[in-house]
Amino acid sequence: MSILVTGSSGGIGGNVVRMLLEAGEEVVGFDVAPPGPGSVAADVADHFPLVLGSVTDLACLMRATQHHGVEGIIHMAAMLFLGLEWRTHEMVRVNIEGTVNVLEATRLLGLPKMVFTSSYSAAGLHPDLSRPVPEDGGSHLPLHTIYATTKLAAEGICHRYREDLGMDVRIVRPASVYGPGLYRPDFGRPVDSILNELLEGRDVQVAHGSDTLLDYTYVMDEARGIIQAYEAESTQSWIFNISFGQHRTLGQIVEVMRREFPDRTIDVGLGSWNGLDGKGSASLLRPPSDSSLAREELGYDPQYDIDRAIPAYVRWLRNREYV
Repeated sequence: MSILVTGSSGGIGGNVVRMLLEAGEEVVGFDVAPPGPGSVAADVADHFPLVLGSVTDLACLMRATQHHGVEGIIHMAAMLFLGLEWRTHEMVRVNIEGTVNVLEATRLLGLPKMVFTSSYSAAGLHPDLSRPVPEDGGSHLPLHTIYATTKLAAEGICHRYREDLGMDVRIVRPASVYGPGLYRPDFGRPVDSILNELLEGRDVQVAHGSDTLLDYTYVMDEARGIIQAYEAESTQSWIFNISFGQHRTLGQIVEVMRREFPDRTIDVGLGSWNGLDGKGSASLLRPPSDSSLAREELGYDPQYDIDRAIPAYVRWLRNREYV
């Protein structure tokens, strides 16, 4: 029996696939495209079957699930908001209708469980940066993107399948994930933006940013938490924050980068991150996520603080060494 992972070619999805394979699990990938060169699943693509299809196609999803003897689904396929915010119809189809299709495939085929990967953004905009966001946050707070709205709507539908049909549906909310497979310096995120300059052999001088508070979760911890949400025999809760759960300043992260690039100058001034070019904020300030339920019920225990994560990430970016 195997585990179907939708969005298996994506940044977090590729890490989930790889980690499952390394644990000896049988995996079936499901995505609209095969893993690209930046995916951590690219060099293990021969070790698992990949079904090319969209979660908006219920028939394709059902065939893949039946043909490969799938025992459960980790649903990670989604249309992200970056650069796509006003492709609303398509985003609704993928993020909401696609999730309904996965729920229906789970129900119609009698699968024992499903994990839906939602988003920290579904918790809403929390004004107090000092108070961690609980797992039940979101329903009464404003949402800052259509993407967040689709994720919260999909969570609500998952809840009805749990309550009305008794299905074992669990939800995880990743928060600000970085690491192998997620390298996108063009998105303006501070860690990737600075690392890109350093890897290109350039010094970094930024007027503002060192005071920026970030609850960054290394993708290895994120993937492990998602798998733990799937593997748990039973859970009392149904929504789990999977994050490191503590703020670090960008200045603290830069200190670790200096150790990895001793020949480069990295100067980041005080204040909040405003992009390398200083022309606009590229980072949303967020409170940390409270992952206590994941720790208590799933055994989640993040292993990658910045002192371990940044060197591991640099090794991946330099020579694709996955550690």
